[in-house]
Amino acid sequence: MQQRWVYQLRDCPDHEDVETLSKQTGRPRQILARRRKDGDGLADGYVLQWIDTQVHTAVYAWIQTGDPRQVTNDLLQFLTEVCPDGSTR
Repeated sequence: MQQRWVYQLRDCPDHEDVETLSKQTGRPRQILARRRKDGDGLADGYVLQWIDTQVHTAVYAWIQTGDPRQVTNDLLQFLTEVCPDGSTR
């Protein structure tokens, strides 16, 4: 049986840390963009810091806020720097 992961989103300025249940059952992604509920089209970008496989928790650190396209571009740039060979696991 596949278990879903709990995502902890941390360190976003002016917002409390968030804990949410993922919608997917696979391993957590390296990067995560999340649209703000109160943000007039703004998104927050997060990078995976560590995972705890025993309790299925993934901890993400905030990187930036802005227009969703720009945040996505910056996160993808970060991913190519961290995983230049294309491997995200």
